[in-house]
Amino acid sequence: MINLTDVLLNPLDGYTRFDDLNDNIEYIGSGWVRYEGTNYNVYNGGHTYTYTAGEKIKFNFTGSTLIMRMYSNSDTSGFNIKVDGEDLGNHKTAYNIVSSTVCYIKEDFGNTEHFVEITCLDSSNFDASSTTRITLDSIDLKEGEILKPYEEYYIYGLLDLNNDLYTYRNNRFIQTSDYQIDGMIDLSPILTPDNLIKYDMNYNTDDNGGKIFKKEIDKNLLKSIKKGEFSFNL
Repeated sequence: MINLTDVLLNPLDGYTRFDDLNDNIEYIGSGWVRYEGTNYNVYNGGHTYTYTAGEKIKFNFTGSTLIMRMYSNSDTSGFNIKVDGEDLGNHKTAYNIVSSTVCYIKEDFGNTEHFVEITCLDSSNFDASSTTRITLDSIDLKEGEILKPYEEYYIYGLLDLNNDLYTYRNNRFIQTSDYQIDGMIDLSPILTPDNLIKYDMNYNTDDNGGKIFKKEIDKNLLKSIKKGEFSFNL
């Protein structure tokens, strides 16, 4: 069991810890500074911080759980986090604890790859905050899950089309066996051969032998796409 503000000096059993200097973490903005030392229960000799509202941290991760440790004293503020383009709200770091602690935890992401955007927020958004600042000390993922460079990687569902599995990524359906997503969506009644011809959605074979529909799902055809749901104007 883990809670916000837990110091969590070491990752939980079955988890791997990634340092703030991991090459897959991108810091956007000119205000990011590296603190180096051993105070504040930092991991691996330091953490990275900014005093500038609007500056960002970006990365991708695989798996279902994301745990982030940040410096948690009142001279920090908080952040907004978006995962897979979905706004997951504002989260404070100003807990008046002079230590790195768990400032974000979510354990029910879909078991696939996700892209993350974290934005430093002004102290005025948080009652307990005296200073605009966020830090990143470390990220914990379950064993076998990894950080990756930031890429907007949309996977909205797993399709069962004529016994082939597809994901929807960047306006294209891509045949895949790489991801296990809860729930299968059978689109074979919608994506019939006649409709594939009608909407020029016949597929090509990519360099890896996967089938990629050469016609993106345009706005006239697409009614709505979100996680676990597809709806078409056919």
